[in-house]
Amino acid sequence: MSLAFDNVRKKTWLRKIARVFYLPRKALVFISSISNKLEHKRTLRILENPIYPIYIITSKDVFVGNSKSDVPNPSKITEIASELIITRLYLISLLNSKVITKEAVIVCIKERKALYSNIFPNVIDFQTFKTLGIPKKQIVDLLGNELLDELGGDHAKVQRIPYFPFYQNYERDKIEIQNFAKSKLEYCDLSRPFVSFVIRKRGAWPEKNMTDQFWREVIFLFIEAQIPVFVFGKETEEFCENPGVTYVENFQDWCTLITSPNSKHVGSTMTGGVYPVLIFGNPNTRLSLIDNTELMALHGHKPIFYHSCINFAKVPISFINHIPTPREYFNEIRSSL
Repeated sequence: MSLAFDNVRKKTWLRKIARVFYLPRKALVFISSISNKLEHKRTLRILENPIYPIYIITSKDVFVGNSKSDVPNPSKITEIASELIITRLYLISLLNSKVITKEAVIVCIKERKALYSNIFPNVIDFQTFKTLGIPKKQIVDLLGNELLDELGGDHAKVQRIPYFPFYQNYERDKIEIQNFAKSKLEYCDLSRPFVSFVIRKRGAWPEKNMTDQFWREVIFLFIEAQIPVFVFGKETEEFCENPGVTYVENFQDWCTLITSPNSKHVGSTMTGGVYPVLIFGNPNTRLSLIDNTELMALHGHKPIFYHSCINFAKVPISFINHIPTPREYFNEIRSSL
């Protein structure tokens, strides 16, 4: 059985058992926990003695991750942040510590293949992977529940990524960390200083989304000020109908765009889409995030919440812990240009 369908099949199997044997919820959770532990042990055994080809999963798109198809679960739709600073970081560490070789086949969301194609010769997208029927003994799922907790969780007994005080393997791994396949951006005029917005419209955690009207008013203020604007995010083409506003067509283009020395400011809410700025950007760029649900107060000590330990580009970040008016947000960004 392919591990690609494990999560779906596992839950279906557990539900059938519960119905047949009238198991209480606690028993169901216990069975699931045992299954996760067995999967974890199998993964570690594969890494201890890899027999190639092995397939290493760094991101999945069981759901689309937009306003209509989404779920708050990185093993179903992997956030950009989870991939860049957890699974990709660990993959690079496995490579440079010689646990794996470049013979490994990397499995990721299709539009993120650029994160790996300069490092590994064989990269396939998750949807293609699901059709291949790869046996479990050849699969390393970095998004498996137990392993993912050891990589990015802050309560696991084992911490497999040495994040603090600054990612400890950075000097060893920095060439690969900064290496991605850049695009040509032929449709983008980068000749002048510009601002960018990552507009979040996901169905998961909708409380982090600003209204469409908010973004329209913010962008209009920059149009009036004759400051070029770029917009990145699923379902955001509608914000780019006016001259001076350019829709960033895909993730590879977004990662390439923020390496430009004319990228002066990026604005967004608390979303993983801004993480390429911290990984691939430059200190000339500033980042202003609307934290209206005050997530930083609760989670700011965690690497996945914009922590300085993974801010490899040394980008200054400011957090606004309320919903600003469009004018207030414009002034916050405009003052740094």
